[in-house]
Amino acid sequence: MKILRSCLTLACLAGALCGAAVAAPPRLSIVDLSGISDAESSTLVDINNHGAGIGWAQDGFMTRPFLYSPSTGVQDFGTLVGAAPTASLSLFDINDRGQVVGEWDGRAFQYASATGVEFLSSGEPGASGAALRINEAGQVALRHHGGSFLYTPGQGEMPLPLSLNGGGSLNNAGATAGIALPDPSDYSVGHAARSDAQGNLTDLGTLGGSNSYANDLNDAGDVVGYSWLPGNVPGTLPFRALAGGVMAPLDLGSFDATGWIVAASTISNDGLITGFYYPDDLSGPSSAFLYHDRFGFVDANALLDAEDAAAWRIVQVGRFNDAGYATIFGSLNGQGRAALVHFSTPVPEPGLALLLAVALPLVGRGLARRQARDAFEDPGRAA
Repeated sequence: MKILRSCLTLACLAGALCGAAVAAPPRLSIVDLSGISDAESSTLVDINNHGAGIGWAQDGFMTRPFLYSPSTGVQDFGTLVGAAPTASLSLFDINDRGQVVGEWDGRAFQYASATGVEFLSSGEPGASGAALRINEAGQVALRHHGGSFLYTPGQGEMPLPLSLNGGGSLNNAGATAGIALPDPSDYSVGHAARSDAQGNLTDLGTLGGSNSYANDLNDAGDVVGYSWLPGNVPGTLPFRALAGGVMAPLDLGSFDATGWIVAASTISNDGLITGFYYPDDLSGPSSAFLYHDRFGFVDANALLDAEDAAAWRIVQVGRFNDAGYATIFGSLNGQGRAALVHFSTPVPEPGLALLLAVALPLVGRGLARRQARDAFEDPGRAA
């Protein structure tokens, strides 16, 4: 059983037992990886379910992408593939098979240790190619020559009926999310949209403003992003559009988003949403948030313990993997450093203790049986 899914399942059980509408939010602990690189600053961009990741290190004006694993540490990617020191080289995603995608001098590519680099787009002037996301089947969401495409091994490219936004989005069913033009002749208005694996488009609309943007979707097809406010007043609202449903704003509780840019960035298969917010007039710093239906909208920095909160500032949180870890964009004492955050369940409220003492051992025995069965059938699934 996956740890993050188990944590949220137990939190939901606790709420159901007590009839509570909202559970306490999780705690976040920092896993400092600053020692993995001797660069002035470093950042992990993504991490898979085996703990392998991609990132970049910066010294002065020189930025170098790297591969990371707990067993081998950091490998300079440019050196690994023989790129010239002056090459434009970026890494954007890694899947559980260790396949990596990115951009090399305006060409989309994928890389695997067994096969090396494979270019997925041509390198003519103006190609502006970049491979943004790769799923577990090896499908790749990429951009080049002003268009967005889905590449499927053995089949080639399929043009997408939308534009991939930001870092792109792609789930394990081959669905993507991005921006579509309601009127192809009007480039000033774009709507968040979802495309299935066959290229069928769903316009998700807006929350009252003229524009909206999709940033991510999970394997169920739930999409998150942000929308302009009614009347296009300053600020944005984060949204979630469930598969088969309509766009709805995230419940921000007492937080008034007027005059604030608030955007949802990622959504896990368990419904855990990450995002960021900052004043529309740039008068204050950016901060990361977490959202789940069980605990609502909460600043990620407020979930750190006192020691971590005194030294670290989290600006953005990446997608959580199944073990409850996520990359962060943040700083240690003002200096950018590679780090993860770990999701943990909160200490139960006193009123829950008796009920949980009775219920959770039953659930725990069920989970233990499932883990034992999985380990017997497939030793690789025991963790």
